[in-house]
Amino acid sequence: MSNTPKVDKSDTVRSLLAKIPTNSITSERKPIIQEIAKEKGKSGRKMHRKEDVTYVRLSPAIPVDLKIEMDVAIKSKFRDVYPTIDTFVEAAIRDFLKSHK
Repeated sequence: MSNTPKVDKSDTVRSLLAKIPTNSITSERKPIIQEIAKEKGKSGRKMHRKEDVTYVRLSPAIPVDLKIEMDVAIKSKFRDVYPTIDTFVEAAIRDFLKSHK
């Protein structure tokens, strides 16, 4: 056996790490904040509402065959005049109330 003293490996590693400058390990960088360049457009159907009118939500229960008939009318005969169920129902209620005054 040789007379060289045993050196603990962990002590060697610690001494080597202590010699490394701290600036080379971690640099103090500020995070880059990125902004969205383009806003997303609205998704879904276009709203056919007037800006100066306050609206309320109705939820009437109607027979299935009447609902199917209304959907067919909106998608064919009244496509340009009443593009949504809201506009169709609004016109139907106004017409009904006007004819029953």
